[in-house]
Amino acid sequence: RIVSHVDALIGNEEDLQKALRIAGPAVDKSKSKLDADAAKLDLCLQLARVNKRDPSLAPHRVLDFLAAQLGEEASTAFNDTVVLRIRGEVHHETLRAALAETVKRHDSLRISISADGSKQTVHDEVCVVFACDNLSDLTGTMESEAITGCIARDTETPFVLTKAPLYRARLLKLAGGEHLFAFTAHHIVCDGWSFAIVASEVAEIYSAIEQGRLARTEPALS
Repeated sequence: RIVSHVDALIGNEEDLQKALRIAGPAVDKSKSKLDADAAKLDLCLQLARVNKRDPSLAPHRVLDFLAAQLGEEASTAFNDTVVLRIRGEVHHETLRAALAETVKRHDSLRISISADGSKQTVHDEVCVVFACDNLSDLTGTMESEAITGCIARDTETPFVLTKAPLYRARLLKLAGGEHLFAFTAHHIVCDGWSFAIVASEVAEIYSAIEQGRLARTEPALS
């Protein structure tokens, strides 16, 4: 399912951070009903819940794993996608590097699940799953159909839970200098709050690389 489609403006002097920063509150508005205290936040932030010293699955991950075994349709029901629209120039290699650094910072984006669903493995390194598609020659209905097709394939393609990583990202270049950035992940590694963290960190690291400075990110929770 597509969690959110965020429209954002980015000018020549603006960095990607401003475009992605708004993803936080828009990713999952239903979460705003929760109290923003640390205790409840801890229950939602799966990114903070991977323990390398205890490889057993947390209860919420066990449920997600069992659901994934019910067949392809049940498995893909747990795939979430957030789509961000960006107007302005995007350097895709910089974006790839920012995504790679974000993945490196968070254990949940580098886990796989054992075949019997009893354990998780945090891998030191995983490949960066980042694709780029140039749709800038398309307009109107053809463009809309191409966008829908790309995003649908990412969302509806099952993840193999025994193989890390359990996310995929895609940048679509559109006509008129617009881009769409789609990030898809299995719910077992990323929920609504986690999408906000990923978007925020990718944005900050992208900006830091472009500006030749150190990224101003909080210590990773996992």
